[in-house]
Amino acid sequence: MKFVTIKFLIMFVITLIIQCCNPFSKKQSENGRNIPTQIDIFLDSTIYEKSEKTKIEDVDLFFPLINEFSWTNIEKQNPELKAKFIKNLPEEFDFFKKNSLPPNFDTYLHIVDFNGDGLDDIIFNEFIANESKYIIIFINTGQSFEKIFSEHQVFHKIEFKDKKADKLYIRDGGCCCDYIGTNKIYKVNYCSELPKFDLVSQMQFVNISQEEYPSKYFDKPIKFEILNNKYNIRFSPIIDDTTKVAYCFDLYEGNSLGQIKEGSIGHALAEKRDSTGRIWWFVAMHPNSEIYEQIYYREEIIPNSYKMGWISSRFVKVIQ
Repeated sequence: MKFVTIKFLIMFVITLIIQCCNPFSKKQSENGRNIPTQIDIFLDSTIYEKSEKTKIEDVDLFFPLINEFSWTNIEKQNPELKAKFIKNLPEEFDFFKKNSLPPNFDTYLHIVDFNGDGLDDIIFNEFIANESKYIIIFINTGQSFEKIFSEHQVFHKIEFKDKKADKLYIRDGGCCCDYIGTNKIYKVNYCSELPKFDLVSQMQFVNISQEEYPSKYFDKPIKFEILNNKYNIRFSPIIDDTTKVAYCFDLYEGNSLGQIKEGSIGHALAEKRDSTGRIWWFVAMHPNSEIYEQIYYREEIIPNSYKMGWISSRFVKVIQ
């Protein structure tokens, strides 16, 4: 108990130091993953609600990494609303107010009727003071703009249903020293006065410029079970245990991302045959899968996430 108290006090002091040095900074985990600090106003945990533990039979994924998003089909033109918003910028933009507003700031704002109430809302998607972009959604109540959502990086897709935003597909390729990117899917919940967000699923993938990803994918994922214990998952469809690979400041040998426990469940999304005739599957291992000595970020950093990579299709069993 005494050890826990001392550890808490140390972490509290470290957090205060980080906050004082840079109000937009983020804590670093042991393996380099950026974690929001208590004053990170952009990732307020009250804005969205996490869904329950993903069930084995559920698979809601998106790939590839290429950003295919375009505002063209959903964005509206309303320069008067943008001018009104800029005139009374919310606290999320204090950095710009204390320094200077970019001359093209209005292009960072996108006009969308997000909740289908006939009032134009505003979505911000650009950099603020550091190396990652932010997505911040403001609902127009008629009297003011209420922030309802914030996340890092860029959209992959926004799905609408009955003229309301139904799902957000967000691609976070990482920032700074991140070597893992994350794809996230949020379901929009309209059960209260303002929309809320349920985190449906998220997917981890390596992003170090040495990885390989498929050029095309199966029409329907293939569900399977791992038959051998400590089955390698790799960032490219080849057996390589010698090439030097750097993950931020840590040096490893080979393209292995970890060893999967026997009995783990995954979904094959694509395949590739190598020069020896071996068929490799590009897979998403279920969040419940146990992976030994993994490169992926741990459960407490990115919880309930699928792990993307390549496995040999030899010692797996296709299941329903």
